Amino acid sequence: MGKTSKILTAGLVMAWVAWFSQCNWATDKNVKKDLVETLNDEWNKNKELNDSKDTVTLPIENINKSDTAPDNIEISNGCFEVNISNLEWTPFFWSRRMIAPSYWNLLWFSQATDIMTNNNAKWKEFDVTNWVDEKESISIPLIYPELADYFPADWSSLANGAFSKYKDVKANDLIVVTQCKNWKNALAYYKNWKLTLATYVSIGTRWRRTVSWEYDLKHDKIRRRSRRYHNSAMPYSIWITWGYYLHQGWSNWKPQSHWCVRVPGLYQKWLYEHLPKENSKIILDWLYEPTL
Repeated sequence: MGKTSKILTAGLVMAWVAWFSQCNWATDKNVKKDLVETLNDEWNKNKELNDSKDTVTLPIENINKSDTAPDNIEISNGCFEVNISNLEWTPFFWSRRMIAPSYWNLLWFSQATDIMTNNNAKWKEFDVTNWVDEKESISIPLIYPELADYFPADWSSLANGAFSKYKDVKANDLIVVTQCKNWKNALAYYKNWKLTLATYVSIGTRWRRTVSWEYDLKHDKIRRRSRRYHNSAMPYSIWITWGYYLHQGWSNWKPQSHWCVRVPGLYQKWLYEHLPKENSKIILDWLYEPTL
């Protein structure tokens, strides 16, 4: 065997060992068997899944604990109030070298229009590409109104219906991501089995499908960047499994991402700050077929 062939073989072996070790670390022991079976099915459908990491996963111990405290967000009448000046030291300002603080990034395009015109009296006309005003405070509905027509107020209604195979899930903090009958992908957060937050999101494209299953969630980093996809910003990342994350990202309720779930900025920030760091779960299912 030539020198070049030996180097290539050694490199492939090292890459396989690193990948296998990370998968063993990342996969929760309680769901390992089912998860591997699910991923194998996806592997057969999509050969590109063999190279499916949005980013290199870092140990959870690297979280800066001081970064996870709530940011003076007040909740009233089903809305949370955000003082824009409090966002100065978050990833939502260019000064932090992450993303621009536009309404588009913080709330998503059409959601931003509805939220700002319906929940904030002074904003009857505005451009979603504009940056937010640092002197303002905005009111944001925890449950985007349109989604109350799709997600039931109580988890038991879902557990006894389309999500019956997950009816035995035991978690007081549960996130569900699916596709509604309007063909849009959305996320719902059930706190103590009651619908608490809902927003439209984007999932993986059909060529980089988000893998359906039930996963434990773990807080990752507020300022994560993708090492695979052009150093893209992934603020307020919550780790799902392997290279999959729940994170802020450009979303338009259509499949747009590389396997991850992208959530409008201020909704993802709220989830990151309010979702318990232990015993939180996410169910990803019926992602590419309208269900609710």
